[in-house]
Amino acid sequence: MPLLYGEGLVKAFARLQEQIMKDSDDHSLFAWEVPTGIARNSRLWKESFGILANAPHYFQNSGSIIPLRTGDQTLPFSMTNKGLHIRLPLLIDDEPDKFTALLKCQFDSGLGDCVGITLVRHPETGMFWRAPGQIRNVSYQEAYNAKSENIYISKTICMPERPSWCICWVRAQSMKDYGFKISELYPPHWEWNPISNVIKSPTELGLFRSHAGFLFCDAETGRQLIVIATMDNQRWQGSVRIFPKQSSKTLREAVLQHLDKTTDVPDENQRQITFTLPDKCSLKDDSCLIEAEIGVKNVSHSKIWILDVKAIVSGKSHL
Repeated sequence: MPLLYGEGLVKAFARLQEQIMKDSDDHSLFAWEVPTGIARNSRLWKESFGILANAPHYFQNSGSIIPLRTGDQTLPFSMTNKGLHIRLPLLIDDEPDKFTALLKCQFDSGLGDCVGITLVRHPETGMFWRAPGQIRNVSYQEAYNAKSENIYISKTICMPERPSWCICWVRAQSMKDYGFKISELYPPHWEWNPISNVIKSPTELGLFRSHAGFLFCDAETGRQLIVIATMDNQRWQGSVRIFPKQSSKTLREAVLQHLDKTTDVPDENQRQITFTLPDKCSLKDDSCLIEAEIGVKNVSHSKIWILDVKAIVSGKSHL
């Protein structure tokens, strides 16, 4: 294989693996591990989730892996402009869109069992990529439940396409009518337009889930409540919590305390709160139900989050 000037180790080793693919159908080419000495936040870790290994030492624990001789013909696979196109048996993992792919190879000390690697599937595009973790032995009993699929696995890019911005539109007109306004937003890196009530934050590499905390305050009465929104920008599922603010805690402290309690499908009492309204709009000493709800809407070829915080008085909902 000719050398290319300035190509670098990662690209050169990827080209070598692609060349091997053209002449061999040995699945052990994919039986490698990310070395444990590589830090999770390093650039190399982030680039190592494709189907191809970044360097020869990724195979340091694969020396005992040999082809699985079953008598069946190995189906052809090839690298395309979309990634590796291959048919593999898949075992569903406990986590959504996570699978163990069964390779047609085994440890030389095994008894016909096969080698499994962990793959993650993008819920919208269906594209697969490698997940961190060790290769493992999969027994015949476990492999019995696998289902074969034709899939595409990313060549070198570890993460699927994601939005460059997480955008959330907060609709809370009824709260304004009763004197409540957003007085503080956490975390501070969110960009906030107080006129349109639109917030946005750039999504970092690998960061699919975003959190935002809002402090609603009535300047006249001093009443305060907190709304925390959790937005999963990979599966486009959101959750929301609402609760009165404790005077001893800052918004930051309240958000960090409640994040671990935020679930994908919150209970009703997490989305609603009964609150005594201030003396406005002839509702003196009246109480109402304040409700928060979050969802996703397609707007001009983009997906944005919509957070509704509304007051419900006498059975009527006011946005």
